[in-house]
Amino acid sequence: MAKMAWIERNKRKAETVKKYAAIRAELKAKRDYAGLAKLPRDASPSRLVNRCSMSGRRHGYLRKFGCSRLTFREAALNGLIPGVTKASWLTRIRNAHRALLPTTEVPHSKIKESIVGILKREGYIADFAVEGKVPRTIKVKLKYQGKKGVIEGLRRVSTPGLRRYVGATEIPRVRGGLGVAMLSTSEGVMTDVQARKKNIGGELLCYVW
Repeated sequence: MAKMAWIERNKRKAETVKKYAAIRAELKAKRDYAGLAKLPRDASPSRLVNRCSMSGRRHGYLRKFGCSRLTFREAALNGLIPGVTKASWLTRIRNAHRALLPTTEVPHSKIKESIVGILKREGYIADFAVEGKVPRTIKVKLKYQGKKGVIEGLRRVSTPGLRRYVGATEIPRVRGGLGVAMLSTSEGVMTDVQARKKNIGGELLCYVW
């Protein structure tokens, strides 16, 4: 957490910039650089520092979300940013399989619940349950064959920084049809097989095999 003094200082700078904005615009239009030099130093917008709206951190600032990278990661993992799903929840399931854990928990969201539901239907996990009130979590019961997890690989495809969309004829086959690709379509989240049957495309979410 940044010092409160730094946050308050940045707020005062923002107020100063707003106060002198019209005067600066007028002087710049007249090319009166001597007049600009007489204005307070903090009147220039370049003096402002982008700080996280929640923690006050200035490093790793994401303009699109108005917060730092660390705050964004934590909020995304807890499902607090609409439309953003952090890939780490898939990594939790993959790592839990490798560690031979009986269960694992991931933050709840509707799209995650749909994906986990497909994993159960396709036989990749034993069961799952939505627990808690706010924030809710999804408890996933993992499935094994002896001392080996049923899931050999689980990889996210579409990301917030690079969305990947495919048409009905462009849906890839995972491991020659031995795996499953999951898509977010106009009719909800479904497997590649279902999407081909309905002849619809969508956002390619992840691969599992």
